[in-house]
Amino acid sequence: MKPYPINLNLKNRKVLIAGAGRVAARKFRGLLETEAEVMIVSPTYNNFFVRYLPGDFNPGDSFQKIIATLICTFKNRKFKKTDLKEKFLVIAATDNSAVNEKIAVQAKAKNILVNVVDQPELSDFNLPASTAKGDLLLTVSTGASLPALSKAVKEELAQNYGIEYQLLLQVMMELRPEIIAQIADRSLRKEIFKSLASAEFLRGLKNLLLRATEAGEQKPEGDIISADSDLYLEVKNRVIKLVKSYKGDFSEE
Repeated sequence: MKPYPINLNLKNRKVLIAGAGRVAARKFRGLLETEAEVMIVSPTYNNFFVRYLPGDFNPGDSFQKIIATLICTFKNRKFKKTDLKEKFLVIAATDNSAVNEKIAVQAKAKNILVNVVDQPELSDFNLPASTAKGDLLLTVSTGASLPALSKAVKEELAQNYGIEYQLLLQVMMELRPEIIAQIADRSLRKEIFKSLASAEFLRGLKNLLLRATEAGEQKPEGDIISADSDLYLEVKNRVIKLVKSYKGDFSEE
């Protein structure tokens, strides 16, 4: 049986994490960026959980206070069956295999997708190793046989796919609607998009970034690069120039 790869839109969906240890923390941090409504249920938590959370927190802040700033819910108790109410997805990440199995059985009975961190055979889905550069999301899965290999491949991908991909995708988010609006010929649009994604065009963007770094310009950081930055504007100009090579009267509105 082969798994079906899928990216889920969890915005405003209710998600339950049972457990608040190191593994649960990693799952939670990934969920934060999805804008899901997350509820954590655990009688205890350890320092690894706080370490994995984004942002700067006062060491004296309580766990409840920290979680409250992240717009999610923390129930400081053991899992209850009622915690499954209205949940779309569940992650069973307690330190008790029997409890995780019980959560899986009860979730499946309600047709709720469940991931059991210590028993993949009970899971409806697994969470692949992933790395992101802006809107470029790369995921790697090796099943349950050697998770360390997934991590190694992920790290290799992160090295090979640089900021040029992030810049191009961000620029295209701005220009794609204009390209579609002004170029009715679908086959021509397809050819343009193919050229923009070509190794040659991306190599040019990579060289642009290298020259900028050598010139002492600050390397872009984060998922969003300022649309006012010189690098962004240069990439945007290159995209427009390429589009005009196919359709001379193309203009940015």
